[in-house]
Amino acid sequence: MSLLSLSPTQLPRTGASAPLNLTTLMAAGTLGSNTGVTWANTGREFLVIAVASGGSTCSIPIGTTIEGQAVAPLTPTLTASATNVIGPFPSDETLGGVMTVNFGTAANVTVALVQYIGVI
Repeated sequence: MSLLSLSPTQLPRTGASAPLNLTTLMAAGTLGSNTGVTWANTGREFLVIAVASGGSTCSIPIGTTIEGQAVAPLTPTLTASATNVIGPFPSDETLGGVMTVNFGTAANVTVALVQYIGVI
């Protein structure tokens, strides 16, 4: 299993700069031979996932245990032929501070990682 390492694009504040161009971000977010994505999680990121008509499954491993027992991965349902958004991701879902999302049919998926910077 090979994972594509992502760096977040910050969501700009209104009026501070040009709006975020998701079309450009998504065009650059093909997974190639990778089966999923990974990034350093701050709890402010969300993943935008465009799924082609063939569809794909999604699995998010959980990085914590409950009384020493592993927690089953989250498996959000992705809608085919649509753009899906998942996140933000709490810190207890990470594996050593790193978030991982795996896809069943990675060829049908393009992604963009966006980071909310908050209001100043």
